Amino acid sequence: MSGPLELLPSTTTALPPAVLPTADKAFKTLQAVLALKGWTLHHLDAAHGCQRFLASRWGMTRELSDLAAVESFATSIGAPV
Repeated sequence: MSGPLELLPSTTTALPPAVLPTADKAFKTLQAVLALKGWTLHHLDAAHGCQRFLASRWGMTRELSDLAAVESFATSIGAPV
């Protein structure tokens, strides 16, 4: 007998590193680095092409303009970049 969750398809699909674009890999790396310090990192992609990143911890959010700003922020909080 299978439960209802067993009938759902998996929503996580691992892609080989060669398939991931460089920017996505950099984002995932910075996301993991910030997670080690207790931060979450979200990528916001607006319909008009404006990209922003949000770093959050303890209900406080910091908006960052690009991956270079995210990396600088990670360095400033002592995350191993």
